[in-house]
Amino acid sequence: MQMKKLALYGAGDLGLGLLEVYRSCELASPTYADVFYVDDDPQAVAPDGIRLVDFDGLLREAAESDVRVAVCVGEPRVRQAIASRVRGAGLRLATLVDPSAKVSPRAELGEGCIVSGWSAVGANSVVGENSLLLGAIMSHNCRIGASCVLDSRSTLSCHVTVGDQTYVRIGAMVREGVTIGQRAIVDMGAAVFLDVEDDIYVTGNPARPMRRNEDQQVFRG
Repeated sequence: MQMKKLALYGAGDLGLGLLEVYRSCELASPTYADVFYVDDDPQAVAPDGIRLVDFDGLLREAAESDVRVAVCVGEPRVRQAIASRVRGAGLRLATLVDPSAKVSPRAELGEGCIVSGWSAVGANSVVGENSLLLGAIMSHNCRIGASCVLDSRSTLSCHVTVGDQTYVRIGAMVREGVTIGQRAIVDMGAAVFLDVEDDIYVTGNPARPMRRNEDQQVFRG
């Protein structure tokens, strides 16, 4: 049987935070014999002295071991691109759920989801593949698409639908039954009472459109 290894794709600040999720998971239920970072930036430095490789190095590791990849990047468009590249190389994504998270046994998590500490996913909710919950709360019967990010203390009430590659920022709240489109951005602290179209950035209480997300980019500068 091949040795099972975890590759954390992205050696930045989020990569360090998700290293802690990995370590918590391993303490609760040991799964991986080794962990290493992958980064496309030749200037990247991995935290804690952990081994760092480029994409070619990842492929060499995968040729010798059973490697699963956790995407440690917060930009939804980039998360999706990395996941596509990894899968195109024949590799699988890793699903990580911090032991302190509360995930209903009736919830469904897609491959590659990462659910960090103190997150909650209610009954009959679905988290799309490669999505990231960073201390977020999803009530029952919610559905978020692929490569979404729900940031700290963001809250989805029941029966909320969120499209692919959407980012819900810190402390945002979404009313029950609301639908948020693809590639949208919900600003920090926003209170969303009405549906949000694709590619729209909303902010405020009540949330209103601020601009179009034409460049599909959450983080600037």
